[in-house]
Amino acid sequence: MDDAEYLNLLIDMAKQAIETDMPSPVAYDVKGKPALDSINPAFVAWCGRHGLEPVKAAYDAWWKLPGKVIPLAASGDPRGLPLLLQGLHSPNYMVVTVSAKGLARINDKHAIAPIIDACQKAPMETVEAIAWSLLYFDDPEAQGAADKFITNKEFLETFRRDAKQKGVQGIFGW
Repeated sequence: MDDAEYLNLLIDMAKQAIETDMPSPVAYDVKGKPALDSINPAFVAWCGRHGLEPVKAAYDAWWKLPGKVIPLAASGDPRGLPLLLQGLHSPNYMVVTVSAKGLARINDKHAIAPIIDACQKAPMETVEAIAWSLLYFDDPEAQGAADKFITNKEFLETFRRDAKQKGVQGIFGW
């Protein structure tokens, strides 16, 4: 398989996750915290329209869909930039998080503002995971946004040190 075929395979796999309209299985309250006593009614309705059992679909939402984005995101291939930018708009915050990490791996500064925008729109429980990707950009706007969105300062400094030591290879561990 040549490089173009391999990239097309990664893109096709990631598109399956990024282009789905499956809502998050998690219901959030008005403060952006998970409503632990209920499942997202929009998710249950979506499952009903698609003939899916909600428990299995929730598993797919949190494990299988983001897993389809990881190979493209981890590749660091700049040709994945447009699709990963699209991934920041997914209703699945795990897909958003992996897309943000992939954009950090590509390290194109044009991705900073869209990642910040994704952080501003995300529920509180997912903001820090998305903002973590900003630590890998050598840019004052990205670092300032990371300071704002990552409220656990010990976590912030630990991962900031890791980002400086390992660079973008530290995002996925290779």
